[in-house]
Amino acid sequence: MADSRLETTDEAAALLKALAHPHRLMIVCQLIDGERSVGTLAQALGVGETVVSQHLAVPRRERLLTPRRVGQP
Repeated sequence: MADSRLETTDEAAALLKALAHPHRLMIVCQLIDGERSVGTLAQALGVGETVVSQHLAVPRRERLLTPRRVGQP
């Protein structure tokens, strides 16, 4: 039983860490309303596309977001 609680606690900590940074939280809030491009997210947050891409990596790694490529391969 203790092992399952530890696993659940670790999963919860990873989820909270994925949302802990204000930019990441704002990105997820923006995406609740629907898909957005990295450029659109960058403009909404007032940061560069590179910054948004770096922040997207964390919730993507925790499977909170699913990327979809559009445009050039």
